[in-house]
Amino acid sequence: MDINLVSQDGVNWHELPTTLQENRNTAFFYNNRFYTLGNNGSLWKSELVGSAEEGWAKWQRYFSLNLSINRDDGEDQDCDGIENIMEYALGTDPGDPTSVPVVMASKDGSGCLEITIPRSYNALDLDYIVEQSTGLGGGAVWTALETEPVSETNTELVVRTKQPLSSISPQFLRLRIEFAPVVP
Repeated sequence: MDINLVSQDGVNWHELPTTLQENRNTAFFYNNRFYTLGNNGSLWKSELVGSAEEGWAKWQRYFSLNLSINRDDGEDQDCDGIENIMEYALGTDPGDPTSVPVVMASKDGSGCLEITIPRSYNALDLDYIVEQSTGLGGGAVWTALETEPVSETNTELVVRTKQPLSSISPQFLRLRIEFAPVVP
């Protein structure tokens, strides 16, 4: 019997006892599959193995392995002005400068501003914060805009201001993304 070590995350390793197979020389794990190389150039490939990673970690692994994207949240690989964390949050491609998010805003029936934010299917580990400021310069002060949820799905977040637009002075808005606190 052989003893092999396996890991789904590259950090936590576990013994995997297997039957001795003289015709197999080496094995490796790539893209959630085990590959075994054997005599005379033979190759065996396993079924897909589920990943323990979710959210940001899964996104980082996918884009760094498949597109050689820098994994840092503040990087902008495709130079489109959208950092990796925002690309992840809004479901755009960090390797394609033409892949840009579409955030929509409109006035609802009560005169409040309703904001529709696209959301990456797996980005459930983030907080989406709409902020306001009266200026755009370097000294601009940004504060969270008081909003309430209208609807939330895995692919879209809709919020609206708590006050009608007529009672709010003209201002600039932006979307800030933060990692949500981890709840044990």
